[in-house]
Amino acid sequence: MSAFAEPGRPPLTWNLLGRSVDDIRLRADGYARMSREWAVGGATGAGVRVCLLDSGIEADHPRIGPVQGWYGAVAGPDGDLEVRKVEPGDTSGHGTACASVIRSIAPECELHSVRVMESFAGTGDALLAGLRWAVDGDFDVINISMSTTRRRYVGPLRELLDQAYFSGKLVVAAAHNLAVESYPWRFSSVLSVGSHGAGCPDL
Repeated sequence: MSAFAEPGRPPLTWNLLGRSVDDIRLRADGYARMSREWAVGGATGAGVRVCLLDSGIEADHPRIGPVQGWYGAVAGPDGDLEVRKVEPGDTSGHGTACASVIRSIAPECELHSVRVMESFAGTGDALLAGLRWAVDGDFDVINISMSTTRRRYVGPLRELLDQAYFSGKLVVAAAHNLAVESYPWRFSSVLSVGSHGAGCPDL
């Protein structure tokens, strides 16, 4: 596992201290002991502020409950994207599905929606605008169930996510649905999740 190398310079390694991945493999038999009680205990999410960057959240959905705010990355007067309050809703259902997972784990959390996708499509600029707003806000958890393969966003995303990490925010980022190199889930500053076990190219 390597950090992003600059042209003409060898890659920098982190965490592995120059060793191969095989040297630090962990036993996986602990999964058999894991349960919802082990992971969550009596926690309900009360007092935790969650920001969901996605396609929005459907209003009045029975599995979601109250949503404290709906926002979206929209073009401002100068054409630059900025986050503003928007009408409640979801352009594809993806954000609502993610919100239902959050509610199932933390039913009493305070949930805020930031729409950075229209239907199933979005731009890196919208993701950056929404993430910047969320990192600057008073949130405990930021959920990003999407990724980008465009390398020009690597630097700005990593900078924002490092800022989130060092300010005590937990960012959860989803891996790409395909086995491709994408971001920000690969950064060490985020908690990464995936829906498949396919391998991805090494950096």
